[in-house]
This record gives sequence, structure tokens and C-alpha cells, in this order.
Amino acid sequence: MRPRRLLLGLVAGALLLAPSGCASAPPELPSGVSADVLQRRTDIADGMLAISVTNGSDAPFTLTRASYTAPRFAEPMTWDDGERTLAPGRTLDLRIRPSALACGSGDGPGTVVVDFVADDGRSGSAELAPGDPFDLFPRFTDEGCATEAVAAVADVDLARVDGDGMPGHPAEVVITVVPTGASGSFTLDGIRATPLIRMWDSGESVERLALGVEVHGDDPPSEVRVPIVPVRCDAHALADDKVGANLPLEVTAGGTSIRVVPVIADEFRAAIHAFVSEYCA
Repeated sequence: MRPRRLLLGLVAGALLLAPSGCASAPPELPSGVSADVLQRRTDIADGMLAISVTNGSDAPFTLTRASYTAPRFAEPMTWDDGERTLAPGRTLDLRIRPSALACGSGDGPGTVVVDFVADDGRSGSAELAPGDPFDLFPRFTDEGCATEAVAAVADVDLARVDGDGMPGHPAEVVITVVPTGASGSFTLDGIRATPLIRMWDSGESVERLALGVEVHGDDPPSEVRVPIVPVRCDAHALADDKVGANLPLEVTAGGTSIRVVPVIADEFRAAIHAFVSEYCA
């Protein structure tokens, strides 16, 4: 009888021990957490995006990694900069640099994946469908692909500001066009104002100036001159400026009309600011 009692004791002991040996299930992200992919005004000049995570739940958690994957980007874009604890009701912007574009691919909202540590210390991962609160896409990728199409035909730069430095006198933004020698063409349709600069046309300031310049890859280098004036001369015009020198160009490339904002040099931004100061003196 003793062997039977021993066997029963071993079985009962095994049953009692079994639950403690099972792995716990990974945690779920608290209900009410959401993500957007956006570009804040202050990130436009740097070309950065952000994965914006909002904790709409009543439980805190810690973000350890986040990534954004979308069809028109060649690689996932990842934030991996330590840990950030997100309290209930709070939002965090996780800045990411866009990867190379995949211009031949289809469009779509993409996916955000966040790695996190729950309030009880367990680690998990969750997939979120991102929102687009500023209607950034597909405009952002369309502009990037148009920029690539233009760059294949010619280098187009907001190169310098020419003016006499006299108060109240318009200056000229000089756009340089240096064809690459490749086949293809595009049309430089127009240029648009910014919060700091407007175009000067026939004695009045305008939001848009038509250009109508057709560029071919085998053309000689050329310049396009655009008269400009400041939007305003109050004390905050320069102090508050973030993107005032980033003059958008309207182009038609590959049958698509789009707005392109060239990357500008610090010297050009400084020249725009100097012009505003001189004009408003």
C-alpha cells in the first residue's frame, strides 16, 4: 500500500506545481491607446516625421521602441531612443527620419508597431493603425517622388537673394536650374508665398506667381528671378519665423502636378531674413 500512496502523492504534487511553471501571457496595450503619423511645423525644415502616441487609457505604460512601415517607404522608420513613460491622458511625439521612398509602390496608411512595458512590469508589443490628423499622406510621398523626378532632370535650387538693401525696395529670389544631361523634362509652373515672403507682381504682393518654365535634361544652365516682398514688418515677423524661407515651387513632372519645397542652405535663409530686416528698416 505504501507505493500506491507515494504515487498518488507524486501526482498530486505535480498538479500543484504545474501552474507555477507555465509562462504568463504577454500583456495587451491598454485600451484607448492610439497612434498618429504626422509632421509638426517645427520639423518641416529638417524633413522629420513623428510617431505620435496618445494614452487614452487610465493606466500608464513605458514605450521602449516604435516603428512605422508604409508601402511607399523602402524601409521601416524606427524610434529607438531609450524609454519614455506615457501617463494617462498624455501624448508623446517620437521623431523619425523618413527612409528612402519607393515611388513605384502603391499607397496606404501603413502600420505602427510599439514595444512597451506594462504597469506590472511585463513586456509586450502591439500593432496600431495610424491616424493622419494633418492629411499629410499621400501628399508627403507625392512631393518626395516629384522631387526625385525633377532631380533626375535638373538641379533646382533657391540659390540667393539679390537686392539693393534699401528700405521698401523689393528684392529677387534667384532660382538656379542646372540640367543633368539625362532624358526627360518637367515644367516649373509657379512659386508660392510663405508666412514671411510674398511675390511682387505688377506693383502688388501676391500669394502665387506663375513661372511657366519648361526644363529639359539637355538644356543649358539658367536662372529664374522672382521679385519678393515681406508679408509683414512687425517685430514678431522674424522672431516667430520657422519656414518663411522655404518657398514652395509648383512643378509638373511625369504628368503629375505637385508642390515641391526645395531643401535650402542656411545662407539662403539668412539672406531672406536680412532682406526682411533691410526692407522693414
